[in-house]
Amino acid sequence: MTTARGLVGLELASIGRRYGDNQVLRDLDLTIDPGDFVAILGPSGVGKSTLLRILAGLEEPSSGTMTPIGDVPAGGPTARMMFQEDRLLPWKSVLDNVALGTKGQRDKAAELLAQVGLAGREKAWPAELSGGQRQRVALARALMHRPDVLLLDEPFGALDAITRRSFQQWLEGVWMEDRRTVVFVTHDVEEALLLSDRVVVLSPRPARVVAEVPSTAPRPRAPELVTDPAFVTAKAELLRALDRPPAAPPR
Repeated sequence: MTTARGLVGLELASIGRRYGDNQVLRDLDLTIDPGDFVAILGPSGVGKSTLLRILAGLEEPSSGTMTPIGDVPAGGPTARMMFQEDRLLPWKSVLDNVALGTKGQRDKAAELLAQVGLAGREKAWPAELSGGQRQRVALARALMHRPDVLLLDEPFGALDAITRRSFQQWLEGVWMEDRRTVVFVTHDVEEALLLSDRVVVLSPRPARVVAEVPSTAPRPRAPELVTDPAFVTAKAELLRALDRPPAAPPR
């Protein structure tokens, strides 16, 4: 099933981002095709979150261009970002946090809470939830808005291993229903390969794309895929790319 209004992607050309003397991104080229599920890997602090913020329109690049591609709506594409921290409003209930900005679609919000395993907690306050539960609420809120591009910044980092795998499978199922464009930041190489169509590796700062590795296993993907020879080979390629030394600074 595809969305009624089609699918939207993004094309980045020579993107740079500087904060004073600190060059975070430089000459970053990346095409995110409509309906793509792209995972982003890179060393800690390399600028993965900065890249997501640019994709979300929350920051402007210092240089370069970002162009929507595909079936672009007349008013431009919508993007929704789920941050590493949950950013829930503490004075609103769980249900109201999910329904925020959606003109009272509380039934849909309740449905999403049930999908993320929080049925019965609609009236709870964020302070009454564990860190993992708060992340589930944040994920439900991001999905509530049905954006053209969904941007996820390590959404499962606060979850235990068993719950994390369950949510990986759930997110894959949600994506398979309408194939909306997803950009997913993670530090977990296996998670990147299990979820995405393509894994993009960023270099140390100033970050640029140094490798792109396809993940072509049939969907849905079972946990046993991690022992498949093709999966093991792709994982080794990604680890080699992550171990590359940083490029010498320009003269």
